Amino acid sequence: MQSKKDGLEQSRIKTKELGNHQSWLDWIEKYGDDLTLTSNLSKEDRKEYLGGLLDRIEVRLDKKTLDHELQVFFQLGLVGDGIEYVNPKRKSDGYKVVEGKKKTSVVITSGRRTQKK
Repeated sequence: MQSKKDGLEQSRIKTKELGNHQSWLDWIEKYGDDLTLTSNLSKEDRKEYLGGLLDRIEVRLDKKTLDHELQVFFQLGLVGDGIEYVNPKRKSDGYKVVEGKKKTSVVITSGRRTQKK
């Protein structure tokens, strides 16, 4: 009985992954040629564009400094990604893609100082 439940759960996970994969392919088809967010996109298109890149954003407030720390989580490892050439002297030999991290942090300072007590 447990193995049937495990199999069902695995099927649900695979179905969800396929849905995420299809969403990503749809996003690439629409925005893949121009990966820079431009201000001339409508609000709905900007939301869809960012939704294809971002998983979530967490915000925390430092109560002493009133600075905000944003942790940005991406759908894919985009932070610090790049390529490594098989032979840097002969780039035509090919390259491999180096996946970056899926998370980065940004601190936004308030510019105000809290009063010391």
